[in-house]
Amino acid sequence: MHENERDQQMERIELKGPLEICIRSHPMQSRIITFTAVMICCFQLASTCQYTHTLTSNNTVCTRTDGSLKCRYIMESRITLSEHRPHACFRIRHDNKTIGSLEVQLQHVILQCNPEVLFYTRDASIITESAKRCHFAGSCSSDTCAHTSTRSYVPELHNTYEYPGTSRCTSSCGSVGCGCLLPIPGCLFSRSFSKPRNEKVYEIFNCPTWEESAIMKYTYTGAKGKEETNIVRVEAQTTHEEKDGNITVEFITTPNVPLLSTVFLRAVNSGSQETSIVDRNDIFALRCPTMDSARNLSLCHIEDTCECFPTDTEANCRCKNTNITEKISSIDSRLPLSTSVVQLQEASGRILAVSHKSIVDLTITTNGEWKSDNIVNNEDCDISASPVRGCYNCLTGAQLTFSCHSKYPTMVEVVCTDHMFAAACDRFTAQTEATLHSTAAQFVDQCKVTCGRRVYAFNITGTLAYHPHMEVVRFSNDTEDASYVNMYNYPDIGHIISVALSSWKMMAVAVLALVVLVGLTALCIPRIIGKLLF
Repeated sequence: MHENERDQQMERIELKGPLEICIRSHPMQSRIITFTAVMICCFQLASTCQYTHTLTSNNTVCTRTDGSLKCRYIMESRITLSEHRPHACFRIRHDNKTIGSLEVQLQHVILQCNPEVLFYTRDASIITESAKRCHFAGSCSSDTCAHTSTRSYVPELHNTYEYPGTSRCTSSCGSVGCGCLLPIPGCLFSRSFSKPRNEKVYEIFNCPTWEESAIMKYTYTGAKGKEETNIVRVEAQTTHEEKDGNITVEFITTPNVPLLSTVFLRAVNSGSQETSIVDRNDIFALRCPTMDSARNLSLCHIEDTCECFPTDTEANCRCKNTNITEKISSIDSRLPLSTSVVQLQEASGRILAVSHKSIVDLTITTNGEWKSDNIVNNEDCDISASPVRGCYNCLTGAQLTFSCHSKYPTMVEVVCTDHMFAAACDRFTAQTEATLHSTAAQFVDQCKVTCGRRVYAFNITGTLAYHPHMEVVRFSNDTEDASYVNMYNYPDIGHIISVALSSWKMMAVAVLALVVLVGLTALCIPRIIGKLLF
């Protein structure tokens, strides 16, 4: 297969959860939208269209070729889309006749990690071995400990040098009581070394930059009602040109998300996807510069993470090192991870982030002879929300489900005091899952929805559970504009007191029963002892 043919192929990447997108084999290419089809295929007028910001202008584009100037008229429609307002609809007209309709739907904003490998490591145990030598015995002399560094070779511990480690020498007792003839301090040699548990190699990396792109769905309907749908991935600042027009993603605005500055841990020689985010408390003592050196443990070194409490014959070291097998299996840190702001996951060896808060500015350019009208669907609906369930002050957040019924498919905005959601409606009562974050156990928020001529007001409520969260490692001093978890993660004391006060009668009965039980025990035990003795 030729190289250009391979570049035109699409690979399907299954994103865990409700997401499934098409991404090109080459990350910098996207499928071009055929504008010839704009005039002959589109969507039903009863689809999910909302009002969105639209700026339309007419312009003239001139091209100079071999000294001759050729100009043509174009019409540019600039729209702003987000997850809360993902749809825009247009009616295409020519000579005062409707010749087609166009719906543009933003499905997802994808951020692709550009990784920077920090080092490679293995899942290893830190083992410490010790050897005691009297003065003038073995390699112990007056200045041995003074000249022993962490990388010194100790003959007494030669069997440990198969693995990377750190050496030590401390003074030990001498004399007959310590097993030595001379009353001169001896040497206590020790070496802590890293012994791998398995053959897997892991890379530790972060993402200094992310490539932004938008997954968009275009549906075209011609005058005869024939529909055609296209799903494309378009990178920021990329224009797709066609004979009669082009589509440009002007820019993608993403808020500062601290989770994107996370350090990641990933297995590089495993048949399965094993990727996890690194906790601030994680320690990887074994560090190797390349993947090959991690395989054969050459050029590797270990960080001295040990605290030793030496006795006369043993070093007694306690070394800190993260168990990577347990780490990579933990659901609290293993990808995919989802929050109300971003969803992190791995697909075909790449780290992808699906941003829920990004805004996309899109320009659609067509032939100047065509005219477009913005269409807004304003259907009546009936909407309700389930109780909020999940945890508070945690990374995964809490979830709720909106149920919305309308005669025709539409999308509505749920505007709350502290949150905003987009919910789908149809005649089958569409279900829309939403994620939010709270720092209190008792969650209450007032919301309203405008459907057609009616305004619905309702509360979303729920009691959330306490779940301690991990502190992820970041390599930059980001301003946490998108902070959704408190830095100090403690149980909601107010909620605990509230629950205790609401059950004061039961608590009073329990305390009274305990007092009676203690009193009876105090009265009866002396009598029982007296009968046993006499």
